[in-house]
Amino acid sequence: MGATMDVVLKEAFARGFETPTTVLVLTAGCPDDSEQLTKILEEAAKKVDKDSDLTVTFVQVGDDEEAEKYLAHLDTELTTISAGGEEIDIVDTVKDEDIQKAVTELKENKGTTGGLIGAFTGAALGAGGMYFFNKQNANKRTEGWNGTWKVTKGEEEAAIIEVKDDLEGNLELTWPGNETSTGSYAESEDGETFNIQHMTLIPTGEVIVGTIEDEHNITWDNGAHWEEIPPEGIHWGAVAGAAAVGAATGGATGYLLDKKFFEKASNKVLSDYVVVLDRSVKMTIHDDGK
Repeated sequence: MGATMDVVLKEAFARGFETPTTVLVLTAGCPDDSEQLTKILEEAAKKVDKDSDLTVTFVQVGDDEEAEKYLAHLDTELTTISAGGEEIDIVDTVKDEDIQKAVTELKENKGTTGGLIGAFTGAALGAGGMYFFNKQNANKRTEGWNGTWKVTKGEEEAAIIEVKDDLEGNLELTWPGNETSTGSYAESEDGETFNIQHMTLIPTGEVIVGTIEDEHNITWDNGAHWEEIPPEGIHWGAVAGAAAVGAATGGATGYLLDKKFFEKASNKVLSDYVVVLDRSVKMTIHDDGK
C-alpha cells in the first residue's frame, strides 16, 4: 500500500495543486508496510500549503481489528505542520457500514443522491470521474440551456455569462464586455445524456468539451465549472444534491458528508479524484457485519 500511495502522491505533486487532489482508498486490512505508509502521508502533508490541496479518505471494508486500530491512528494522530506553517490534517477514515447507513438514509428521504452515491459507486467501480448522472432528469433538460450562468475556475469566480439556446442544439454565449462565442449540444447515442461543447473567445477559438453533472451544473475540460444562477424567487430544490439532504437529515448522512472525499464529491468540487483499491487477500475475507 505504501508503494502505491507513493506513486499516487508523486503524481499529485507533479501535477501541482491548481486543481486539488482527492484520494479515496478502499482497504480491508492493516497494510504490511504501515510504517512506510504513515511516513509517506506525513511527508506529503508537510509539503502542501493547505489541507484542501490534498486529502486522503480511507474506507475500511470489513471488520479487521488491526485495520480499524491503524486507520483510527491515521484519522486522529496524523496531524502535522504544512509548508504554509499551519496545522494540517489531510487524512480521515470511515467504515463501509457507515456508508451503507448513509445510503439507506438517503433512499428513505427520497432525495437526489447523485453526489454521494455517485462518489462511492464510481469509486467502487474504479471510475475516474466521480460525478453521478441522474438519468431520470439530470441530463434531460427539456427547456434548453437558456439562462444566466456563473463561471468559476478553481475556487474563484471568473465571469457571469448569458446563454441563449435555440432549442435545436445551438448555443450563443454572451461574456462580460458583450463579447460572444458559440456552443452546441446533442443527445448521445444511448439517448440518456447530452454531449456539449463551446468555443472560447476569438482569437483562440478553442473547442472546450463539457461534462453535464445535472441540469444546472457543467464541468469543462479546461478546468472551468458553470453553475446556473436561479431566477429571482426560484430554487433548484428538485435537483438538490446529497449535501443538502445530508444537512437536513444529519445522522449517518451528515457524518459521512463530513469526510473529506465525500464532502468534496457531494459539493461537486472540481478536483482530481483518485481511487486506490486494496487487492490483497484480506479483501476476499467474508464481512460478518460486526
